[in-house]
Amino acid sequence: MKCFAQAILLLGLGAGNLWGQTYGVPATGQTSIYHASAPNDPGDDGVIRAGYPLTGIRFSAEAQTVTDAGTGLMWQKSDSSDQTIGSLGGKLTWDQAFQYVSAMNVQKLGGYSDWRVPNAKELLSIANLGTFFPATYTIFPNHKSDYYWTGSSWPPGELTLAAVMHFTDGIVNWNASSSDLCYVKATRSAHATPGVRGFPKTGQEQSRRTGDDGDLQAGYPTTGENFADNGDGTVTQKATDLVWQKSDSGFQALGSHSGALSWEDAFAYVAEMNQAGFAGHSDWRLPNYFELYGMIDLGEKFPVFDPIFKSSSHTGRYWASSTSFNGHQGWTVEGNAGIGSFQPKEDLYYVRAVRGGGCAPAPTPTIYPTPPPDPATLRGLPKSGQKASYHAGGGLDRGDDGAV
Repeated sequence: MKCFAQAILLLGLGAGNLWGQTYGVPATGQTSIYHASAPNDPGDDGVIRAGYPLTGIRFSAEAQTVTDAGTGLMWQKSDSSDQTIGSLGGKLTWDQAFQYVSAMNVQKLGGYSDWRVPNAKELLSIANLGTFFPATYTIFPNHKSDYYWTGSSWPPGELTLAAVMHFTDGIVNWNASSSDLCYVKATRSAHATPGVRGFPKTGQEQSRRTGDDGDLQAGYPTTGENFADNGDGTVTQKATDLVWQKSDSGFQALGSHSGALSWEDAFAYVAEMNQAGFAGHSDWRLPNYFELYGMIDLGEKFPVFDPIFKSSSHTGRYWASSTSFNGHQGWTVEGNAGIGSFQPKEDLYYVRAVRGGGCAPAPTPTIYPTPPPDPATLRGLPKSGQKASYHAGGGLDRGDDGAV
């Protein structure tokens, strides 16, 4: 299934889609299913596959650039691992990463002079959770399974840590030493227009140096607050139009589920929300890794959530519906410092449900029944030979091979 709209079509739930929005949080790339859909439970990231663009091809390449139709960002096709700019290339310090991008602007790579070091949310957006080592799309042939710099820093008031992402898998962490050596991959806004909706900003407002995340504050909304309280226990993220549960599972019990939960119980918690019609809706789901990381605020700390969530959030980890490529661990985002990592699914973490987001129109499902025999020849698919029945069925359930 491409998105939640298709999942809820099958489950008979209500949809919340963004037909007027062009850019937003892209799909994670996960297509494998580790938790299937069920009544009141739309399933995991592999079932839903929410993300932009809603239709068409996501990436398009030129000789030196790649444009992402999901986020509206343009990327350097190569990176410092195999493209020297000026005298800089390979692994660089954090300051050298900015010098590398400045040299790109002098050279006008691809004809542009507004390249920048990507922020943490931007760099994560091109990770591909459907593969591993590196977690990348084939249109970027030179990504290394290593750390890449971002222009984001934390915590506010100190800015002593720089965010890095590991392209082996998509883990986002903080690096305490800007003198460490990492690769860098530049980005620019291919469709930069003022407005509210689009790929979300990180929330960092303080600047550590010219050209960093706090200086540029790239992303949406370009003006105003990032979130709006709907007054019914939900909060709307203005950039993405995603609607979030205001209180997490530690503050809000649903049915028999509350507090920190296992990955599987996180889905049961959301199913309880849908069964109860929480805030008047029954299309709640567990957010994927990109959506969950996309709602944190790097201008905050302990926890890294917008002030609108502060009194109803924890500093512990939160579950996403995405699964690590090995299939055994679930992706999480830590509330304390915003670290994105995968953890054993048996561990107990918090849940904050979401609804809406990038969903393509769902096609009418097609049913392919077993073809009947040709009455003229009595030829068709042969019987299996099974006569014993182990599941009799009843009602709309016709039973197993022996019963049929």
